[in-house]
Amino acid sequence: MADRANYRVIKFSLDNPSADGIILAGENGDGCSLNQFVMIVGLVLNSVRQLYVIDSSCQRLVKFPANSNSTVYGELVAAMNMPTGITIDRQTDDIYVADTSNTFVKKFINGSTVGVIVAGMKIFVFSSSSKYIIFIHEFH
Repeated sequence: MADRANYRVIKFSLDNPSADGIILAGENGDGCSLNQFVMIVGLVLNSVRQLYVIDSSCQRLVKFPANSNSTVYGELVAAMNMPTGITIDRQTDDIYVADTSNTFVKKFINGSTVGVIVAGMKIFVFSSSSKYIIFIHEFH
């Protein structure tokens, strides 16, 4: 879960909902170091529990290892220009990010730090259905 007010990502247990959350990333104040956030707008976990976070104010996609906590620095996957949405293909672990100001969607193939443009237009939101289909909404 993104806790924007405290600039962090927290994991809660479904098996023990009354337990305190575990910090997976952030909680180091607001900023654009690779262990900080300013405006988390989306996050996903892949099949090996690596955390991908987009921060629209820092204009980036950052990956954190499976054993991440507040002391861990993430890896910069890509600089973006106003990222606004992220989703994952659960079958392949490919990551899709909507980059609004650049007006495209980039696909990051499982583990890659090089994105491939898969759609280009004015984008304001996208999401993934349970069948892993990406819906891109264009505005005029």
